[in-house]
Amino acid sequence: MISLPEDPHIRTYDEILRHFNVDVDVGLSLGQIDQYTKYFGRNALDEQEKISIWNLILAQFNDLLVKILLGAALMSFIFATMGNNHMEEGISSFIEPIVILCILIINAFVGVWQESNAENALEALKRLQPELAEVLRCGIWSEIPAEELVPGDIVRVRVGDRIPADLRIIKLLTTSLRVEQSQLTGESSGVLKTADSLDMSKRYIEIQAKNNMLYSSTTIVHGSCVACVVSTGMKTEIGAIQSAVQKAAENTEDTPLSKKVNEFGEMLSKVIAVICIIVWVINCRNFKDPAHGSVINGAIYYFKIAVALAVAAIPEGLPAVITTCLALGTRKMAQRNAIVRRLPSVETLGCTTVICSDKTGTLTTSEMCCVRFFIPKNSMEVSKYSVEGHSYSPIGNIYKFESSNSSIRFKHITAQDASLQWLAKCLSLCNASQLTVDNGCKFKIQGEPTEGALRVLVEKLGCTDEKLNKRYLNELGARASHTANIFSNFWCEGVKLITTLEFHRDRKSMSVLCRDTEDTTTHIPIKTYISNNLISSSKSFSKSNILYVKGAPESILERCTTFMMPDGTVETITEDYKNIILEEVGNMANDALRTLAAAIRFDGLGPLSEYLGQAKFQGAELLSDPSRFVEIEQQLCFLGVVGIFDPPRPGVKNAILRCQKAGIRVFMITGDNRNTAEAIASSIGILQGSKYSWNVSHLAEYDNQEKSSMLKPLMIEESDEKKSRDVSNGRFNFMRLNSEPFNSQFTRCCSLTGREFEELPDNIKLSILRESFGVVFSRTEPKHKQVIVKLLSELGEITAMTGDGVNDAPALKQADIGISMGITGTDVAKEASDMILADDNFETIVAAIEQGRSIYMNMKAFIRYLISSNIGEVASIFLTAALGIPEGLAPVQLLWVNLVTDGFPATALGFNPPDPRVMRRPPRRKDDSLISAWVFIRFLIIGLYVGIATVGIFIWWYVWGIDPTDGNTLVTFEQLRSWAKCNTWQNFISNPVYGSTISEPCSYFTTGKKKASTLSLTVLVVIEMLNALNALSEDNSLLQVPPWANPLLFIAIILSIMVHLVILYIPPIAAIFNVVPLSFTDWKAVIWCSIPVIIIDEILKAISRGYHRVIDFQMDNVNDLDVSKSHSPVKKIQ
Repeated sequence: MISLPEDPHIRTYDEILRHFNVDVDVGLSLGQIDQYTKYFGRNALDEQEKISIWNLILAQFNDLLVKILLGAALMSFIFATMGNNHMEEGISSFIEPIVILCILIINAFVGVWQESNAENALEALKRLQPELAEVLRCGIWSEIPAEELVPGDIVRVRVGDRIPADLRIIKLLTTSLRVEQSQLTGESSGVLKTADSLDMSKRYIEIQAKNNMLYSSTTIVHGSCVACVVSTGMKTEIGAIQSAVQKAAENTEDTPLSKKVNEFGEMLSKVIAVICIIVWVINCRNFKDPAHGSVINGAIYYFKIAVALAVAAIPEGLPAVITTCLALGTRKMAQRNAIVRRLPSVETLGCTTVICSDKTGTLTTSEMCCVRFFIPKNSMEVSKYSVEGHSYSPIGNIYKFESSNSSIRFKHITAQDASLQWLAKCLSLCNASQLTVDNGCKFKIQGEPTEGALRVLVEKLGCTDEKLNKRYLNELGARASHTANIFSNFWCEGVKLITTLEFHRDRKSMSVLCRDTEDTTTHIPIKTYISNNLISSSKSFSKSNILYVKGAPESILERCTTFMMPDGTVETITEDYKNIILEEVGNMANDALRTLAAAIRFDGLGPLSEYLGQAKFQGAELLSDPSRFVEIEQQLCFLGVVGIFDPPRPGVKNAILRCQKAGIRVFMITGDNRNTAEAIASSIGILQGSKYSWNVSHLAEYDNQEKSSMLKPLMIEESDEKKSRDVSNGRFNFMRLNSEPFNSQFTRCCSLTGREFEELPDNIKLSILRESFGVVFSRTEPKHKQVIVKLLSELGEITAMTGDGVNDAPALKQADIGISMGITGTDVAKEASDMILADDNFETIVAAIEQGRSIYMNMKAFIRYLISSNIGEVASIFLTAALGIPEGLAPVQLLWVNLVTDGFPATALGFNPPDPRVMRRPPRRKDDSLISAWVFIRFLIIGLYVGIATVGIFIWWYVWGIDPTDGNTLVTFEQLRSWAKCNTWQNFISNPVYGSTISEPCSYFTTGKKKASTLSLTVLVVIEMLNALNALSEDNSLLQVPPWANPLLFIAIILSIMVHLVILYIPPIAAIFNVVPLSFTDWKAVIWCSIPVIIIDEILKAISRGYHRVIDFQMDNVNDLDVSKSHSPVKKIQ
């Protein structure tokens, strides 16, 4: 039966070959290839079914508010077609439905354009797959398209190749093989691979530990090998990621704002339906009024009034203003290097409660750096140095520690620094990497990141040539592609590399055999002493070879017999001194530094001292057998130890502190090892406080939040700290906070691996995520990240997930907002994300969150403005219907106000200045309502006044008159209420004004009401302009936040007034809207009716301030977080 081998990492390569019935020297036959291709299919990721344009268009109308608008447009169109309209004539009656439909079509177009450009994550995954693969078939090696590979194929990969499928290594063609798989696992350095099978007990280990497997889309950075294909296409690990991305995309929920707007739409539809029915019912008695001609016409007329009320109640401009505000917000964020790919993400940022951040490339620079090193000082001490820098840039000072409390700047290597000269030479020669400079003057490394860190250290150490030091050392402007490695080249000049003894995991070292030529510029003095007796003194080794060695300190020290002091003196190394060195190495390891030791062998090489690369020589058998390289790397002279680190990004610690002060918890989720993750997390403030251990078996006894919070911590002694980290039987690290956090419910921090978290009971997982202030998840796989994001969502958290690798894509897609890195991020991560950080800076996230919160507050401002205005319009129409007076505001007028007149100020409110305390308040909860009860009460109060003012001025014109020059006939209030019966009034004659006629007395209340209607419309516009000023701040008075605090709002109000003047004073436009010009007297009446809205809102704000003053007092008394006790690997050396 044809199948894929289960758990190939625990099977020998012979078992794998037998499973596929393939010979490693012949490969698959043509028959097997055909059979396997039919069964397993192409080695390609699945094509995603594209959403048709038609379905995308339909999806844009699947919104309740849009459906309500469609309904209103349909009813308006029907009424316009029937021609039963007292105020509109001809084409003007069709303006309302046409405008509404145009708005909906434009919104749909924008939505389709956004979504058609959003789903490219899977295409980016496909771009990761190589195009060609070198394969052995029928005994012949050849290159074929990678998608034609099948399980069982024998392939060959070498340095620089991208792995074409999931492979089981059969044999190494070099002494070592390293693979860069950070995109898949998050590991910050190359992973050493082997052909050996793993023990059965390691069947379920994480991807990182499967060191005999090569995974599709990872890259070979050192060595070459022959391997067998064990999985192709969607069965590979990269295929599993695509499946996870697809699943995460299917489960994507609406943003918090979308949910609130939808909830508001549902509420609005119910309220509109009820009010419309009430308005229509209370006017049933007026259906038979003579002015309508018949009961049916009367019923239709009042039903049209009900529709007009619906138009008034619906904030037609709200979707457009929200979209505009979010779009403008994206521009602001882009100016701060946060590129938003999906508009709703702008608002989602503002309510983020948890940031789940990847470590490598996000919290750290993803550029390995040498941050500390030491060399022997004498037989009892070492000289310690600290190195500045957080990237591959060769610019950075070095400090030498004179004592535990003082240090001096180390300028550069001098002729007297013999041991440092040998160290620099060793690090330069035992190095295959190259430092390069791109067009943007950014330094990069070609080769192993660890070797790149050593290369950069050499560039910071300088050399003995004063001219070179003066011109290039710490001079960024002088460094270009040809001078990027200037000091490394200095130490390598005149040195011939004869052979390389490649790294092997057994001896944990590599070395190069070199010879100085007569032209060398680096003759370094060496004085060899044994028991204080000078044995030799040399300044040149041009006639013999030197072995330069680097590797693990423990392994190197075992083979060292001497050490070199600063002046070049070589003395015998004692066991006591080795222990001193190992203690310093241990201190580095505790700070999660990767340590490498350097050593040389300058005599005792025997036949190899004269070897120049010839095919036959006396010691040939040593160089032909890698297992005997350890015999060559003996009698070494110890030079020093270098501590290498993937450092935190500058500013990330402060950014995390700002997040914590804003009530946002930061979790680290990384594929790296626990020690490194904990050290980074402690140095940047994610982990804080004294360390504790919690036993999983104890935690499992508690099945709810209250009980789990009562657990007693078990203190770990400092000496037992490392031991506790290595325990894998269900114990993991917690930290009790030293100071009060933002929220008192968060009482501890913890650190655990992805596997440990996976094995916990669900209630304990939820307890950890709910109660922990900071969490570090190490050795995680993509599935762990998705589980964490899913559980946080179940807890009601709004989660932002950051990352830059392929392994981050599923979680980025599933999180409420996915944030990828613009520089170091892969295409897959970028396409799966909602926002991209153009500068890869974690600080940008904080700026984006601050902007998101400000945008949400501004959105609430214009929503408050628009809704209160709409409530005012509803109140106006409702009062009109309830009182039985003529219709004061026509639907087309209301539509114009909602879309145009209100649109400018509403959009400008999106530019309100941010509240200075916006990042001192906790995030809003997911279930927080868009409109609180108090805000709704304010809406009603303001809206009620708007209704009274607009209806009041209409009545004023008819009953008392405003401008005597109008010549209108005054009527009593009771006559105005019974206007539809005017044909039955005795001796009623009205002056023929504004289109009314003497022959038709009732025309005075229909076509003759243009002036009264204009006054109502103008009062509505002016009140809403003043209400826009009220919306500058939710609580602060206009005396505290004056109109000029937002200049754009001031301009928008002037623009809206000018637009209103255009429709009043330009006759053709005035005819469309059935309005007439206003006199100076009319404007005075309008102002008197409008001003009170400012006074009313100031009173309501004063009440609101009294409530919030109590809340702010409580917030001001919250203790700031203390991260000063967290330690950093780049610290002062004791």
